[in-house]
Amino acid sequence: MIRHILGMLGAALIMCAPATGQVANGGPDMPAGFDIRSNAVRGGEVGEPLSLKITPYNAGRELFSNDRFTVYERINFLDTSLTRYGDAICTVDKPGTKYQRFHSRVVVVFNVAHDERITEDMLWDEVRPVLSDVIHPEICPRANMITAHVYAKNWDRTAAGQIYRPEFAPMPVVQLPPKQKLTDFETSSNLDKRNSVAYDVIQEIVSEGILVAHFQYEVDDYHGCEKPGSMAGCTRETFAPLYWGAPDQMAVWSLNNRMLRERSYGLSSSELEAYKTSLARMRSDYAQYTSFDGYARGFDARMKRNEAARAHNAARREALDDFNEMLKAGWKAIEEKGLSAIISPPGPSGPCDIRVYAGSCIEDVIFVPGYP
Repeated sequence: MIRHILGMLGAALIMCAPATGQVANGGPDMPAGFDIRSNAVRGGEVGEPLSLKITPYNAGRELFSNDRFTVYERINFLDTSLTRYGDAICTVDKPGTKYQRFHSRVVVVFNVAHDERITEDMLWDEVRPVLSDVIHPEICPRANMITAHVYAKNWDRTAAGQIYRPEFAPMPVVQLPPKQKLTDFETSSNLDKRNSVAYDVIQEIVSEGILVAHFQYEVDDYHGCEKPGSMAGCTRETFAPLYWGAPDQMAVWSLNNRMLRERSYGLSSSELEAYKTSLARMRSDYAQYTSFDGYARGFDARMKRNEAARAHNAARREALDDFNEMLKAGWKAIEEKGLSAIISPPGPSGPCDIRVYAGSCIEDVIFVPGYP
């Protein structure tokens, strides 16, 4: 399996490189005290090649550790936004504008067996205090959100669904081609295409984890907890991590957002209780996906559904292709022999939906030779 991954990466042409730590001439003014450091978010000078080392869980420098879990800096985070700067541990989006926001991304690896659950309570009661006390104040104090990608130690899967032991798998080094100048489309759409392609290739080896959890904070220049429909709730009641094995992974998050939004519009107590009941039922259903085993089973089921959908779509395309070929043959016959040559003669034989027009009876459907 690893040989297959290495071969796939060797054939992939992806373009990404670490930043030089400097903002290009004409770039935005960085906030005071903000250091973009040397990282893979922006990506080096034009014409500069790079070797990118893939790591288990996309984990870098260790930030915190106890008997239950370890928090790492997230590396190989290849941001596709041209207006976001910095390392994954502390990025700033749209610096120097009224929309300026800070965001921190980390990796959390739990010391659990592959069949042990990683629950919302564990994330809220154990992980959040560590992020609040260590990551937020010491590394990115102006972040209004910390995103944690959560794994079970010694377990991961490839994008094709293959399970492997990342602690023992030889992680490859990807040789990246030189960075190219941005196209007009990339500039106008705020899209770094080379980072997007590189990110997809990395995801062939390292998953996004069993789940992703967003922890939101109130900061001086952004009061996200007051905004309905935000990415992450600021209370346990509205906290909704996304378990990637779940078949409809946005459902819990969407229901939380609707509850937040409706509360701000004066939702009645009975309606709010109905929302909470639906949320509790949905969270109970999601419990089956909270372990690595459940995540893998859910992922396999989604893969099978995708395969069935692809087969169905392929059959439809084949039928449409046959139909289009039939139409081409029909129009060719019309061009060569005229319309009268391919219309069935009027009469009682055959399916003839009679319409009175100029005293004649014609078929609703033109008969095309060779098509049953």
